[in-house]
Amino acid sequence: MDAARFAMLLLLSLILVAAAHAQSGHITLLTVADEGTLRGGTADLYLVVRPGNGAIFIDSFPLTRVDTQASVRYANKIACDMLQVDCGRYDFFYTIRANSAIVGGPSAGAAITVLTVAVLDNEPLDQETAMTGTINSGGIIGPVAGVTAKVSGARSAGISKVLIPALTSPDNTSNATNVSMPDQLPLQNGVDATLSDDRVTVVRVSTVEEALYEFTGKDYRKELPDLVVPQEYAERMGGISAEICDRSAELETDVAAMGRVYNDTNNYTQRIEHVNGNPYSRASLCFSKNIELARLLLQNTSNTTRHDLYRALRVQVQELDTQTRERSIETIGDLETYAIVMERVREAQQLLDTVDALNPDGDSLAYAQERLLSAHSWSTFFGMDSTPVQLDPLYLQRACLSKISEAEERISYVELYAPQAVLESHTLLEEAKRLAAVEPILCIFTASKSKAQANLLANAISVDRASVDALVQQKLDADLFILKKQQDKGFFPILGYSYMQYASDLRKDNPYSALTFSEYALELSNLDIYFPREERFYIPPHVLEGLILFSLGAVFGAGVAIFFLGKYAMRKRRS
Repeated sequence: MDAARFAMLLLLSLILVAAAHAQSGHITLLTVADEGTLRGGTADLYLVVRPGNGAIFIDSFPLTRVDTQASVRYANKIACDMLQVDCGRYDFFYTIRANSAIVGGPSAGAAITVLTVAVLDNEPLDQETAMTGTINSGGIIGPVAGVTAKVSGARSAGISKVLIPALTSPDNTSNATNVSMPDQLPLQNGVDATLSDDRVTVVRVSTVEEALYEFTGKDYRKELPDLVVPQEYAERMGGISAEICDRSAELETDVAAMGRVYNDTNNYTQRIEHVNGNPYSRASLCFSKNIELARLLLQNTSNTTRHDLYRALRVQVQELDTQTRERSIETIGDLETYAIVMERVREAQQLLDTVDALNPDGDSLAYAQERLLSAHSWSTFFGMDSTPVQLDPLYLQRACLSKISEAEERISYVELYAPQAVLESHTLLEEAKRLAAVEPILCIFTASKSKAQANLLANAISVDRASVDALVQQKLDADLFILKKQQDKGFFPILGYSYMQYASDLRKDNPYSALTFSEYALELSNLDIYFPREERFYIPPHVLEGLILFSLGAVFGAGVAIFFLGKYAMRKRRS
């Protein structure tokens, strides 16, 4: 066989292997329909994965909701990130079949993630197990509504094991304008004795890894090293804190020199002392104090003084806006810094746009001034050492649109139970959509906050007030877990870590604010999943498998040919 013919046969074999190779799997979804009373049921989710270009196809009946589409796409991202697989080299075909309508696509997110991981990893799933739960950043399984009805539906369908989120109450919601706050069962992982019986075992799980263990028996948990805060972050965040808090001292001196009294009704001075070990919290409190001091200084000042400050701030806003846009954005850290700085610049700009230029009010000027100064301080994070990712305009635009879809998904879900509660999330979402065409980075962060707030409302639907502290603890644990994952991949999310620390400080005195910032930390800690990293030459596993088999066959065939050719040559010599 000549070399050209051999090469052609090898190429043909690889093409046939790639074309023929397909992996598939099935999982049972738990459903709930509201027909006056919540009625549970089941649905079937099938997945076929083939070599391709990263396309995701969804065939759902009767599910045609936008939130279901977004759930599938986000779950796919979480699964690919968990396995560290470049899913841009595959096409995914999801098929959902149900006998009745399913309420709330997000509640299938965790099951979709589990199925995707299992198919990609060629692990069979236990077909007598079903689950419900949203999927959140870091592979965290979030609470859902209608758990009791879903367990009942699973029992009727002959399912022997049901997985539910660790933080979920049974008999929890119905359609109403007010969020229901039910009595809460003990918040813990493992078998739920209250919901289990001799026909079905109900198990509470917190993460995709735990769910996969229940489905496959394979332990996907990875021992991660303790989180190590980079010295570079500590130094830069410490510098920001010192700069903002030094300004507090300067403003207090100026206030005293003018003979005015600062009452500190929010007790910022004492609170700043209590968070001395957390520079982000300290900087946040000093910033709030600075606004009050600056407003006090501008009280009763002349119109000329305020007008001069207004004009100076206008110039500073434009200068910082231009400087920031000229920055090179090469890492997730740069992306975060750009968003932090530009968010503050835009706030100052929008505030200055609303005041009377001829007679600007002191309160607005004080806030715009301090916001702009904090933007300058945060600029120090540009260029922090981190793993480079592909941040070209195309990927930024895709990430923006993905985040918008995810936010719409969660808002749509919450609207089923508390339509009046999502107004703030809607406002942020509309702002993200306006930013999509002109500021995709700010779009990503604004949509992330919209999704985070909707997540909080989804939690409120499924977790009672008495369990808020337990929910904060779960969120903080999840924050730490995802930060460790990011560290393992060579990233250190600036905002994710800062918000986690701030949430921890807020936990005792303001648990609902702590929930907000811990949720922000989750949403902003895994932005890398939207941006591929540069990779060296890669052979997909299924092609590599075919290549190995073909090579072994070729070697075996060559050996056989050599053996018979040798025998033939020996026979010729004898003759």
